[in-house]
Amino acid sequence: QLILARAFGTSEAMDAYLAAYSIPLMLGGIFSGLISTIVVPIYSDLLARHEHRIAESAIARLGLKLTVLAALIAGGIKLGAEPLIEFLFSSFSPDQSRQAIDALETLTWLIPLNAFTGFMFGVEHVRRRFVWPALSGVVGPVVTIVLFLLSPAPTISTLAATVLWGTLCSVGMLLWQYPPFASHAETAGTSQWKQFWILAIPLCLAAAVLRVDVFVDRLLGAELTPGSISRMGYAWRIATSVVALATSGLSIVIFPAFAEHASKKDWDSLRTDLQECWRFLTVITIPILAGIAVCGKTIIQVLFERGVFTSADSDAVSQMLILYGGVILAAGVGEISARTFYAMGRNWIPTIVGVTSFTLGTIIKVVFLDSLGATGLVSVTSLYRLLSMAILLVCMWKLGLLERDSGLWKTLLRTLAATAVSVGLAALVMSVPSSIRVLLGVTLAVLSYVGLQAALGDPFARRAMRFVFGKRSSSSGETNIPS
Repeated sequence: QLILARAFGTSEAMDAYLAAYSIPLMLGGIFSGLISTIVVPIYSDLLARHEHRIAESAIARLGLKLTVLAALIAGGIKLGAEPLIEFLFSSFSPDQSRQAIDALETLTWLIPLNAFTGFMFGVEHVRRRFVWPALSGVVGPVVTIVLFLLSPAPTISTLAATVLWGTLCSVGMLLWQYPPFASHAETAGTSQWKQFWILAIPLCLAAAVLRVDVFVDRLLGAELTPGSISRMGYAWRIATSVVALATSGLSIVIFPAFAEHASKKDWDSLRTDLQECWRFLTVITIPILAGIAVCGKTIIQVLFERGVFTSADSDAVSQMLILYGGVILAAGVGEISARTFYAMGRNWIPTIVGVTSFTLGTIIKVVFLDSLGATGLVSVTSLYRLLSMAILLVCMWKLGLLERDSGLWKTLLRTLAATAVSVGLAALVMSVPSSIRVLLGVTLAVLSYVGLQAALGDPFARRAMRFVFGKRSSSSGETNIPS
């Protein structure tokens, strides 16, 4: 994001790139999220009912079919890139349209690549292998950055090509872990294809809500002042990066445990793990939201104001990032809630809740676009995500999955106290914007927060300190969340 801000800022070229990227981002994201979620129960069921090599062959055939389907969709979009861009983003200038078309023709191949990545992530997570998929997710962006920086005069087309090459490198790392095929007679049959789509129908709608929303915002942003799409794009990427760093790993790792508890109807263990998830999210999310609200503008100003990224851009992006706080909070809580229902086989609950709130939010955005502006679009997104989160929590309460006395209030009080001190110290250090002060402020905030939480008796902070200092975790049962 820093490199893109320096090279393109919030220019019309960046608007064109993000507009084009929204299409494969939406479709590839739907495929990737859908596949990675459904592969976990299907593959687990195959391993439980068949020999290992037969189960692997069956899941390999499913992965191949899904990747080919995604590739066919990508090919269709490539062939129709020009009329698609001209129809969706008719307000673009001819130069912007040409840039968006060129970018889309390249980026459309992210759809099958992301579908394959989602499949392999699901397979590796069932195998309890989390490191290699994570490394592949690092190598790809690194390759993209290096190739982009080595380009003598980078353009939007250059950016699209480097993103594609980086994704290919990530896929290459996962390819050699692909499950081996057995002969057709030895496979577990073709029922997995039908089983996939039975599970996929509700999950597809739920995944579409998350991805279509970004597409809708960029579609509507094209009708606003130039640079609106770019500013929303920077704020959205920062917010989703925060979510990925802070809470996404928890939902990925804990999902197989939820599925196991639900299959055994061990509701006590499920409730226990859920309560630990809520406490963990409290400890992680509150200081992040407070830090963004108090120090976010300074951090963005120091990091992003380079090249063609202006102070006005910093003001707009930091304001949008604060407004996306509702998305950050709802993402963590909503993801845990949704995966709980998925584990229980009640896929339609989060789907209906998500689709309903998304529809309401989209109607508000379209009807009141002129008065809302870009910041209004961001605000509506956060509000409808929070509404979905609240409804899912009520549903879980009705099903008896939430406990009254779970220790959450003690965790909340400790977290608020530690957050007030640590964020206050960071704000004091960053009172004069500079790179050194931002680095010192963030470092001081993290260290003081963890230290205060540990001193106040928080089990997660103590476990983190034991991890840092190389001490083994005790068997006192502080937490059951896998590390």
